[in-house]
Amino acid sequence: MAEPSTIARPYAEAAFRLADAQGKLADWSVALANLSAVAADERVRAAVGDPNLSDAKAAGLVISILAGKLSGDAENFVRVLAENGRLGVVTEIRAHYEALKNEREGTVEAEIYTAFEMNPAQLADLVARLEKKTGRRSASWAGFISKAV
Repeated sequence: MAEPSTIARPYAEAAFRLADAQGKLADWSVALANLSAVAADERVRAAVGDPNLSDAKAAGLVISILAGKLSGDAENFVRVLAENGRLGVVTEIRAHYEALKNEREGTVEAEIYTAFEMNPAQLADLVARLEKKTGRRSASWAGFISKAV
């Protein structure tokens, strides 16, 4: 059986191409985050994995949980995933999508672990150095939280 990452790649690329063409990269990012959260729920996983549940009902379950949070295209995406038995790889699809989105936007995501909590000036300096080193900008350094580990 193929690796989940291999299975997820073409779906992520399709979602990315659609989102990019429509200028809705951020909207799809949110939709995939929501889908990923729902698909990760054990109750949803059990229901979707039930061989007695049709593909249409599996898609309907996910869509109903996210009522009002998915565009028509995103709902169709869920239906395609369900028809192909791929709802279980939504997390991997999201990861590939985010990598493509970051590449397009020239951004990078990073997790920073420090021994001591950093003040805002130290964090800003670190982010500036990372941006210089990578040649990319951070997605939103203001959203970083410095927490000592």
